[in-house]
Amino acid sequence: ASSHFDDTNASLLDDLRSNANNIVTCEMETFHLLDLARCANKRYPIAASAAVICVASRISGEVLETSAIRQLESKGGRAVLEAVTKFDLDYLTS
Repeated sequence: ASSHFDDTNASLLDDLRSNANNIVTCEMETFHLLDLARCANKRYPIAASAAVICVASRISGEVLETSAIRQLESKGGRAVLEAVTKFDLDYLTS
């Protein structure tokens, strides 16, 4: 904790777990990416999606081994590339 920030999130993870059913991950950069796409001018729409690999658990402290991370990156990367290549950009303007 830093005295330079008014960080009132000390109980954030506990609050989320008690108020959100089956929460698995909480990642703010993805939220902002998706929110920017949502807010985009209808004349110039933005398509956005996200993928995540949960490498560490803040609750249990468990961390994936490097070999598991590499395997997930490879499989996940292929899945993302396949999905992106199949996305119909005309969908944005229809």
